[in-house]
Amino acid sequence: MDAHPVVAIGPTPCASTLWTSDAMVTCTTPPGSGSRLRVSATVGGLVGLAQRHFDFGAPHTPLTVAPNHTPTLANARVSVTATGLRALAEGGSFRVGQTLCGTPVPDGDDLISCVVGGGVGPAHAVRLEGPSGDLLALAEGAFSYDGLLI
Repeated sequence: MDAHPVVAIGPTPCASTLWTSDAMVTCTTPPGSGSRLRVSATVGGLVGLAQRHFDFGAPHTPLTVAPNHTPTLANARVSVTATGLRALAEGGSFRVGQTLCGTPVPDGDDLISCVVGGGVGPAHAVRLEGPSGDLLALAEGAFSYDGLLI
């Protein structure tokens, strides 16, 4: 029986694996992105699946959001500047808080904009996802809706 473990994150095998005890294997993750990926280990022809899914951390892609606030009821164009945004032009998504932004309009690899509907509250996350739902960039608390003044 081959006792060398093969561990995969989603469909991609780990870069290396190492037994750390009789029941534990460590994995050096391959480069990747995505969330809720299935982790599997194969040893001697037997396959085991982890109880939890694996999430790659958000890429270290600095974002600039402009404007970073808008009136509560206004539909405003919001632009994000970051590197590697081409995937959004291929069917990705752009969210402000939990709200899906209008159709993203790319301008090269580093700038994308969309019209965000009205909303309320401060400190919403701006989230950019690729076509398969992979997290491309995340800026926590980067956008706010102005409060009403009476």
